[in-house]
Amino acid sequence: MRTGKNSKKWLERIVLSCLVVVGIIFGGWLFFATNFMHPFIHYLDLRGGIIYYKEPTNIIASNVLGFDEVRGKIYYITTNGIYYIKSHLMKSE
Repeated sequence: MRTGKNSKKWLERIVLSCLVVVGIIFGGWLFFATNFMHPFIHYLDLRGGIIYYKEPTNIIASNVLGFDEVRGKIYYITTNGIYYIKSHLMKSE
C-alpha cells in the first residue's frame, strides 16, 4: 500500500510541475506577442501607445489603449474611439 501512495504523490508532483511550466510558457507568449501578422506594423508602448508603419515616425495611431488583429484587420481603441486598419491595404478607415 505504501508504494501506491508514494507513486501517486510523485505523479501529482509531475503533473503539477508540467502545468506550471505550460502556464509560464503561455503567459510569456501572451506578454511578448505584441507584433501583428503584417511584418511592418508595430506597436510601441513607451509614448502613450502608438501603432506605426515601418518607422516610429510613420504613426498610424497614437494614444492606443488596446488592439487586436482579426481576419486581416487591426482593430485599435484610442482615447477618441474604436478604429480599424485593413493591414493588407495599409489604409486607415
